[in-house]
Amino acid sequence: MTMQNHVLIGLSDITALRFTCPHCRSVIGCPPEKWQNIPLECPNCRAEWMKGGTSEYESIRVLCKTLAKSCSHQKNIRCEIQLKPA
Repeated sequence: MTMQNHVLIGLSDITALRFTCPHCRSVIGCPPEKWQNIPLECPNCRAEWMKGGTSEYESIRVLCKTLAKSCSHQKNIRCEIQLKPA
């Protein structure tokens, strides 16, 4: 018999998105109200993370915008993200 563990997170349970700098390992936590302003560089070492206007940036920006909007509009249904622990 195989057992699997999963973690369910309701969108309203998301309190921040974390960005970790690959250069200095500095971590930034952005609460939902700041998800419109995705950092383009590390505030600690100023290493560039991505360029504004690129497809990578736009993908992350749209994801953040969608999550923020979804978190604030859950009234008649509970939407959850299922995570599989590593």
